[in-house]
Amino acid sequence: MSFFLPYQKKWLLDNSRIKLMQKSRQIGMSWTSAYSLVRRHALSSQRLDSWVSSRDEVQASLFVQDCKKFAEILNIAFAESVGMGVSKGASSCEIGFFNGTKIHSLSSNPDAQAGKRGNRILDEFALHEDPEKLYAIAYPGITWGGQLEIIS
Repeated sequence: MSFFLPYQKKWLLDNSRIKLMQKSRQIGMSWTSAYSLVRRHALSSQRLDSWVSSRDEVQASLFVQDCKKFAEILNIAFAESVGMGVSKGASSCEIGFFNGTKIHSLSSNPDAQAGKRGNRILDEFALHEDPEKLYAIAYPGITWGGQLEIIS
């Protein structure tokens, strides 16, 4: 963890069920969150998928590409390569791990979060068109376990 700056380490070591960060732009928090998710998904005990909401499809794709890079750096083989898909009008990308879990990255469409359970990262939260609706749909997804991270 010596690779991370002090504020990034603090975020990585915080295992709170709900985490909230107000940040500056381009300080590496999406990158830090990608690292954290890859480490969690590499554990054989991990059973929950993770759902990441970014402000647009480009950001969604970049987040999963960061996850892929960290999986390669950490020499963690993943079961599936990065994939792209469209479901109910919302684009998504994902990376799968051998324990059966996946990291899914979605666009800012709040409806894409509905009905899914597991970890949540709501990145660039203040830039979402309707952050209240996004939170209202994403939050119940951690009812049966998982963590909610709001980064804005």
